[in-house]
Amino acid sequence: MKAIIDFLRPNEYFKEVILFSSLGLLFTKSFSFLFLPVLIANLALMAFAFTFNDIEDSKEDKIKHSKRNPISHGRLGKVAAYIITFGLLLVSILIYFMIGRLVFPIFGTIAIFLFLYSWKPIRLKSKPVSDILIHGIGFGALPLTGYLIIKPFDTTIFLLTSATTMISIIGELLNEIRDYNVDLESKFKTTVIIFGKNLSKTFVIFLAISIGLIFSYLFYTALPFN
Repeated sequence: MKAIIDFLRPNEYFKEVILFSSLGLLFTKSFSFLFLPVLIANLALMAFAFTFNDIEDSKEDKIKHSKRNPISHGRLGKVAAYIITFGLLLVSILIYFMIGRLVFPIFGTIAIFLFLYSWKPIRLKSKPVSDILIHGIGFGALPLTGYLIIKPFDTTIFLLTSATTMISIIGELLNEIRDYNVDLESKFKTTVIIFGKNLSKTFVIFLAISIGLIFSYLFYTALPFN
């Protein structure tokens, strides 16, 4: 059981998924019982992204003697890992399909990009710009689910999703800045490696200011409790 929990890595996305999903619902100034299945779908989709990444990285992690990846460490079989991973994907897609509206096509597309993010023949996470963009959209789009189950797509959710996407991009950029020397030595081309640490830090500051301005506008014009 511990191997499965380690494989799912809930500590790396659980709080963020709940927070970002809830933000969308909050700005509708309403509530729908559809939010519970939406939340389950979002958690399942993010879990899929993390577990599939571990499957694709299992050989490299084994060479590095990584103890974090239960597959490379021999604590979880690859067949079981595939069953769990694509079971999570199936659950999320089925829920999005049943909810319908814009949720299904948007998150069906995001699921494809999350797959391509780690899938070795394409591996978008190893390509500059796409590495931070897919990560940003994966988490950043989550408010859409809480919002679209009640309201149509409008300026409020566009701005909110833009802000949460920027927050997610900042998180990934900071990770890449932290790992700059390691990535440089291993010749791993990330966005920060290509554009440099100084330019990347400047971009982080720009995004942070943009986020502040967006949320200031949203809370002034669309404050949930006004």
